[in-house]
Amino acid sequence: MSIKYTNRIGQKYYLHVGETKTGKPTYYFSLTAGGPLGESVPRGFDIYENPDGQVFLRKILPKLITDDELVVVERELGRIARLRGSRVERKLKVLTVYVADLKEDWIEELSRLAPCRPQALMDDAPKQLWSYDAQLQFVLIDEKRRLFQPRRYCYLGRIDDWIDIGERGSLLTLAKRYIRHLGHESYFELF
Repeated sequence: MSIKYTNRIGQKYYLHVGETKTGKPTYYFSLTAGGPLGESVPRGFDIYENPDGQVFLRKILPKLITDDELVVVERELGRIARLRGSRVERKLKVLTVYVADLKEDWIEELSRLAPCRPQALMDDAPKQLWSYDAQLQFVLIDEKRRLFQPRRYCYLGRIDDWIDIGERGSLLTLAKRYIRHLGHESYFELF
């Protein structure tokens, strides 16, 4: 039986198997079921869905950040209504917070339909209309003491990269201190 995966917005992805020029197998996901389909996920790989819902096959990564630490950030995001729908991605030593927003081309159209309800737009909009922007990271810098360094994305044209903000500390303390700035002007004042 072929491998199918339905992402969080309801799209079905199919695992395909191809061949490289040297005859080795290559795997990829597609929204179409045509062509040679994979019967199993190759050993050492898992199915990964990025914040925007695209599905990939990737090598299994070690979990250097615990499930409990991931929950700390998700819980703090859940406490703030304007950040509803935001996602957290764990990759090696980094937790990245992706803030949900409506795709630019739909904002005007949906605002016309519900001019006085901006949060309702997010709540009622189908998940296909959401986009995600990586805005905050917590980087594990001391595995023994479980200390993290917070970073935010800098949008200055000469930088356009992650910059360290604040002092290192426990994830709970940092999450409470910095997540509340997402979606506010104070975010851009964090250095």
